[in-house]
Amino acid sequence: MTPVRVLVSGGGIAGPALAYWLRRHGMRPTVVERAPAVRDGGHRLQIEGPGVGALRRMGLLDELRGLGVPSPEGIRLDYGEAGER
Repeated sequence: MTPVRVLVSGGGIAGPALAYWLRRHGMRPTVVERAPAVRDGGHRLQIEGPGVGALRRMGLLDELRGLGVPSPEGIRLDYGEAGER
Protein backbone atom coordinates (compact mmCIF):
# COMPACT_ATOMS: atom_id res chain seq x y z
CA MET A 1 0.00 0.00 0.00
CA THR A 2 1.32 3.44 -0.95
CA PRO A 3 1.87 5.78 2.03
CA VAL A 4 -0.43 8.78 2.31
CA ARG A 5 1.32 11.92 1.06
CA VAL A 6 0.79 15.08 3.11
CA LEU A 7 1.74 18.65 2.26
CA VAL A 8 2.75 20.69 5.32
CA SER A 9 2.78 24.45 4.88
CA GLY A 10 5.39 26.19 7.00
CA GLY A 11 9.02 25.47 7.72
CA GLY A 12 9.21 27.23 11.08
CA ILE A 13 8.92 25.18 14.24
CA ALA A 14 5.52 23.51 13.94
CA GLY A 15 5.87 22.36 10.31
CA PRO A 16 8.91 20.11 10.80
CA ALA A 17 7.51 18.83 14.11
CA LEU A 18 4.26 17.87 12.39
CA ALA A 19 6.20 16.25 9.54
CA TYR A 20 8.17 14.22 12.08
CA TRP A 21 4.99 12.78 13.63
CA LEU A 22 3.32 12.17 10.27
CA ARG A 23 6.40 10.24 9.16
CA ARG A 24 6.40 8.20 12.36
CA HIS A 25 2.82 7.21 11.55
CA GLY A 26 3.69 5.96 8.08
CA MET A 27 2.85 9.01 5.97
CA ARG A 28 5.07 10.86 3.49
CA PRO A 29 5.13 14.54 4.48
CA THR A 30 6.58 17.30 2.33
CA VAL A 31 7.26 20.62 4.05
CA VAL A 32 6.99 23.79 1.96
CA GLU A 33 8.01 27.29 3.00
CA ARG A 34 7.58 30.59 1.21
CA ALA A 35 10.87 32.03 2.51
CA PRO A 36 13.49 31.96 -0.26
CA ALA A 37 16.09 30.09 1.84
CA VAL A 38 16.66 28.30 5.11
CA ARG A 39 17.61 30.70 7.91
CA ASP A 40 21.39 30.65 8.32
CA GLY A 41 21.19 31.14 12.09
CA GLY A 42 18.57 28.49 12.82
CA HIS A 43 15.87 29.24 15.38
CA ARG A 44 16.23 30.09 19.05
CA LEU A 45 13.63 28.17 21.05
CA GLN A 46 12.39 28.48 24.58
CA ILE A 47 10.76 25.19 25.43
CA GLU A 48 8.90 24.57 28.65
CA GLY A 49 5.98 22.55 29.99
CA PRO A 50 4.35 20.50 27.21
CA GLY A 51 7.29 21.18 24.89
CA VAL A 52 9.66 19.25 27.15
CA GLY A 53 7.27 16.29 27.06
CA ALA A 54 7.10 16.52 23.28
CA LEU A 55 10.91 16.41 23.02
CA ARG A 56 10.92 13.38 25.29
CA ARG A 57 8.29 11.57 23.18
CA MET A 58 10.26 12.41 20.02
CA GLY A 59 13.35 10.84 21.57
CA LEU A 60 15.26 14.12 21.36
CA LEU A 61 15.49 15.30 24.98
CA ASP A 62 18.20 12.85 26.05
CA GLU A 63 20.05 13.37 22.76
CA LEU A 64 20.09 17.13 23.30
CA ARG A 65 21.26 16.74 26.87
CA GLY A 66 23.98 14.42 25.57
CA LEU A 67 25.15 17.22 23.29
CA GLY A 68 25.65 19.42 26.31
CA VAL A 69 22.40 21.36 26.19
CA PRO A 70 21.78 21.94 29.90
CA SER A 71 18.06 22.58 29.62
CA PRO A 72 15.42 22.81 26.90
CA GLU A 73 15.70 26.61 27.07
CA GLY A 74 19.15 26.34 25.46
CA ILE A 75 18.01 24.43 22.37
CA ARG A 76 18.50 25.93 18.92
CA LEU A 77 16.92 24.29 15.88
CA ASP A 78 19.50 24.21 13.08
CA TYR A 79 18.56 22.82 9.67
CA GLY A 80 22.17 22.19 8.67
CA GLU A 81 23.84 23.01 5.36
CA ALA A 82 21.48 21.08 3.13
CA GLY A 83 18.37 22.33 4.91
CA GLU A 84 17.26 18.79 5.70
CA ARG A 85 16.60 17.00 8.98
